[in-house]
This record gives sequence, C-alpha cells and structure tokens, in this order.
Amino acid sequence: MFTIIVHLPALRELVLSYSQSERVGNDFETCTGTMQRALEIPEILRLVFNMNLSGPDLVTCARVCRLWGIWALDLLWGTRPVPLQNVLQILAPVTERIGIVEGALYDEKGTYLEIGRINEEGWRRFLAISNKITIVTIDCEIGLTGLQRIEHAKELFNGAPFGHLRTLRVKFDNRKSYDRRKAISLVTVPSLTSVL
Repeated sequence: MFTIIVHLPALRELVLSYSQSERVGNDFETCTGTMQRALEIPEILRLVFNMNLSGPDLVTCARVCRLWGIWALDLLWGTRPVPLQNVLQILAPVTERIGIVEGALYDEKGTYLEIGRINEEGWRRFLAISNKITIVTIDCEIGLTGLQRIEHAKELFNGAPFGHLRTLRVKFDNRKSYDRRKAISLVTVPSLTSVL
C-alpha cells in the first residue's frame, strides 16, 4: 500500500492556507473536495513525485486521478526500464509468433513479434509515449513485416520514436542464440548514450 507521510512545514502550510481560503462549510464533502483541489497544486505534486517512489508506488499514484496519472506515468516512463514489447502494444495489435525470423543470424526457430496495421492515431499515441522513455529493454525480436510497417508509418505519419532514449538494455534468451538486431535498429537514435 502506498502511503505518504510528510513532515514538511512548508507543505502543511500550503495545504492549510489553500483549504482555508476554499472552505465553505465543515461537512465531509467540502473537506474532501478541498483536499482534492489541494492535491492538484503543482508544488504539492512536485513534493510527492520527487520522493523517489518505487515502480509499484508510481502505478498506485497513477490510479489516484487523471492529473496524478499524467505525472506518475511520465515519471515511470522516464526513469524506469521499459520493455520494448510493452511499448509496441501501444502502437498496434502485437502477435507472438514462433518461427525463423527472416534475416536472423541463426536458422533456428524462435519467438518474434508481428505488428498489426498501424493507423495514424496509434502512431501518435506511440510517439507520445516512446518519446518520454529514457531506458528501454529489448526483450523481443520483431518480424520483418512489423519493421516495414513501422518504417512506413515513420514516413507516412512523420515523427521518429524514442527521441529521448539514453540507455538501451538488450535481454538475451540463454536457451537459444537469438538475434535482436532488428529490434535494436528501431531504437538506435542520436540521444542513445549507453548499451548494456
């Protein structure tokens, strides 16, 4: 369970001054509404979200309300490793396939992702999220058709994904020698500074 215990006099004063200026009555609904409005103050949001919250705590914060969701998810996308497969699911329907990936280094069967048709709305959503991500984990291989669809969407709808990516982590499957070059090519951007 996520709990914030704050012993900051400035925060207490800020909430009290805000709630006293907004107070109309003493009933429960007025207090609840006042507290909700107090938790929307940017200074309070900065204090809450600068507390080095864990991933699960940020997810809990994202569920509080729409405003907290924006702050929490931006922080979550921007500070934690994000599996590439999760980001691709924002773009279009993704299907796991088993077979030989065309152009792979080894002719052995493996699991790869096939990406469905990409529409403009899906591309815009994908760009908005991918450009917040600073650390991505390559946890999958992408089929040739999927990569071609992504390249086509870049040209058709404009915009390059992963513009703020700093760190790339490549996760290898020890059970087979599997090539992830195609997935890596998707996230190779000028801002990339380290590959782990």
